Amino acid sequence: MINLSPALKGDVAARRDVARQIDAACREIGFFAIKGHGVPESTVDDLHRTGLEFFSLPLANKLAARHPGGMNRGYHQIEGESLANANDHKAPPDLKEFFHVGPVHTTDTPYYSCEEGRRHFAPNIWPDRSTQLRDAAITYYETMSELVIFLMRLVALSLNMDEHYFDNKVDRSIGAMRLNYYPAQTQPHVNTSSEPAPIQTTVGLPFSVAKILRVASR
Repeated sequence: MINLSPALKGDVAARRDVARQIDAACREIGFFAIKGHGVPESTVDDLHRTGLEFFSLPLANKLAARHPGGMNRGYHQIEGESLANANDHKAPPDLKEFFHVGPVHTTDTPYYSCEEGRRHFAPNIWPDRSTQLRDAAITYYETMSELVIFLMRLVALSLNMDEHYFDNKVDRSIGAMRLNYYPAQTQPHVNTSSEPAPIQTTVGLPFSVAKILRVASR
């Protein structure tokens, strides 16, 4: 667990000290969690609350923000995908629903609007009847994007590079944020395949950071 607070509040010497901790964690363990990140708890709580409110809506309301085929934006209903099938495993559909959010600030410049850019910077799809989820998701995405840039500055220092080396390489991220919701089930989910069901872990900024922040705060 790496405390970012000294790096956020201190001088370059403090940032270098935290950078050395990041270097050691990546070399010796392979990953690290953070605390003292400066992200307001309200930013995490607002997304958590508005996400739950959205998933509690009637299905017809949620389908108004339907997830288009081939694009990671909007709502995807329960049993709409099976991650195991993607790995050549025969398995029942996943008992989750989710909402995808992509980059929240784009322009009509070629970087975003060219054929390749349109694949990664597609417009977000929001619920019709409420702006609360949209506002919370945009704030959260912006906050996590700023945190990514700060973390990459520490990574640069850990590599004995200029602190701002990665600034213009991570400022237009194509990252997608997924809000997963797993409704309570009244019947067991039976795997009828002869193969054991695979266990998968997804690590991706920004939403997994919310989980890290909640764990760190406890």
